[in-house]
Amino acid sequence: MSEDAKTLIEQAVRSFLEEVPALKPMTLVVGVDLHGRGDTQQFRVELPEVAVTKDIAADARVRLDMRRDFFNLMVEHGAKVADWREAFENGARRRPASIST
Repeated sequence: MSEDAKTLIEQAVRSFLEEVPALKPMTLVVGVDLHGRGDTQQFRVELPEVAVTKDIAADARVRLDMRRDFFNLMVEHGAKVADWREAFENGARRRPASIST
């Protein structure tokens, strides 16, 4: 993987907002926990400006918690809202049908 987590999170958020433009003006703090090999990276995403910082996000209204490798795969393959929804409904153990390697 050539990109860092912060960059991938920004990319995922911007892609999501492009697909759902009605959410662009929303003021929201999202906590993102990415689980890797023996550690967890925590990020705070502030909308609408899409400011991503490596922080605990104690004030988050929404939390996203997933394996780092799965998150990377989803972003790198250009996951759409439907893909994220399928991953949420089926768990991160299964790759959505539209994401293939």
